Amino acid sequence: MISSKDRGVTRINQYQMIERIGKGKFAKVKLCVDVNTNQYYAAKIIDKVKLQRKVISKTSNAFESVKSEMAIMKKIDHPNIVKLFEIIDDPQAEKLYLIT
Repeated sequence: MISSKDRGVTRINQYQMIERIGKGKFAKVKLCVDVNTNQYYAAKIIDKVKLQRKVISKTSNAFESVKSEMAIMKKIDHPNIVKLFEIIDDPQAEKLYLIT
């Protein structure tokens, strides 16, 4: 099971969601902590259904754009750019979690 909600606390794999720190058109950003290492991360939670509905051009939707962004973020290792640590795909909730 990818996500669980126990006593109002949401967990995605080993990441416990703490509070919302941002919001955009297709995603929310939450502060989370890795319960194994006590390391804090930001989790960008993307709604895949909303992305697939948003048309960018005749041959592309917003989901294709996000897939390109993820591929680039995985390859980049630079001190001035946020590092992408993990991508979690939750097919039941139709959400993507980008752990940065």
